Amino acid sequence: MAITSSDTVVLFRYKGGSSFFHRLPAWCKILLVFISSAMVFLLPSQIALLFSLFFFLTAVHTGFTLKEQITDLIPVFYYTLLLYAVTLGGHIYEYLNVLRPVDERSMPLLLYVLSPAPQDIRLCIRLVLVFQLTSFLFRTTTSLALMQGIGQIEICIRKILPVSKKPEFAELFSFFLLFIPRILEIWNSIEYAWKARRGKNGIKKILILTPVLISLCMHSAWQTSRAVRNRHQ
Repeated sequence: MAITSSDTVVLFRYKGGSSFFHRLPAWCKILLVFISSAMVFLLPSQIALLFSLFFFLTAVHTGFTLKEQITDLIPVFYYTLLLYAVTLGGHIYEYLNVLRPVDERSMPLLLYVLSPAPQDIRLCIRLVLVFQLTSFLFRTTTSLALMQGIGQIEICIRKILPVSKKPEFAELFSFFLLFIPRILEIWNSIEYAWKARRGKNGIKKILILTPVLISLCMHSAWQTSRAVRNRHQ
């Protein structure tokens, strides 16, 4: 059993409720998320930003706290920092090599060096919206409902195609999909234990906790595999 603090918020963890999104069939939510996520990258940035605000307000109305919403966007935050670091490094390289960037004529050089790339901003806006959609899927759907929803979709596809009617892919994909929040939950547990022992953030923390994370994830996967084998026997 994972050891977590009472106020811990885990990325994409299911949260019970009776909202419209909770009552929506799992297969319908899965299709909507996949289709919507693909369409997000075709939207203008301004429209994507408006949709992001809409989903934020909808999440508040559904019962998701601000902390839960921010937690689900942590991967986007780190990816944004990575993009900015790459852009900043490129601008510094141009500055040190006395190049004349195109934007230098329209803004001060220092502002140009520190400014993020416009395409990175547009990409991150879309990623925020995609993660908000994914958050709605995981936080309003139980693990069992997700597995059943994926199975229903696969059965419908197999009825059309000239293949076996047994949903063999759904179970494997469901375990893969559901294992992502499980990894984050395990990390949250060992990080909480690290902080309880007054451990500090830094390289030492990563070096010590990463092998523990890998070991616990492998053990969890082994237990899941045993459970699946026992169920099919």
